[in-house]
Amino acid sequence: MYECDTPRLIPLDLGPEVRQKVTQFRNAFELIPAGAITMGSFLHPEFIQSPRLPFIQPVRRLLLAAEKSNSRNLRELAENNPEAREILLRKAENQDTKHAALENKEEFKKVLHQVDVVLDNVEKELSLQSEDKANHWLCCERFTVADVSLTILLDRLARLGLATYFWGADKKPYLKQYYHRVQLRDSYKKTVPSTLLNLKMLFMMKTPLYIGIGVVTIAFVVVGGVFLFKKSK
Repeated sequence: MYECDTPRLIPLDLGPEVRQKVTQFRNAFELIPAGAITMGSFLHPEFIQSPRLPFIQPVRRLLLAAEKSNSRNLRELAENNPEAREILLRKAENQDTKHAALENKEEFKKVLHQVDVVLDNVEKELSLQSEDKANHWLCCERFTVADVSLTILLDRLARLGLATYFWGADKKPYLKQYYHRVQLRDSYKKTVPSTLLNLKMLFMMKTPLYIGIGVVTIAFVVVGGVFLFKKSK
């Protein structure tokens, strides 16, 4: 094997305490039900504010409609595939149970609380860093796998329109600063889909006409806004 200059995402050379912290945070992030948060935000728009691409209104309607039809599609498959009927019907029942839970506002608030508890722990960890560690990331001076998982979570929440709910106004100032720093990283800019790529993906989706019209309108607003912003600089 040959040596690589790329920093390890799991810092094996920084001691067991750092490794344990990285692992604990990573596990906590992976336990968060991203799918439930996503669909729940579609069903309870009162919790969201200023969603971003790709989770704009036409896409939210499309994904929500697809989620609602999953159970029906599974039951149709069960009727046409007798050998897998029992398994498919069980999956359909599970889908109905999950959807019913997501439609319940109080149940969705429990999911949001689960996220909030994890982010509170992140805020506490970030707040403990002294001034001489201002450039440190979540667990150490390196950007680790825990930071990767946290970035994915924060970006999903922000795009769903839940940033204000979790770290808006004076809530979690250290987390807000952390997310801002992450967005300035070259690796983030190269990895996260650009506005134009998101729009391209939307155009490629097989959507009903009324959704297509909505996307076209948004495309002109977004692209036009970016163009005007650049022209005014």
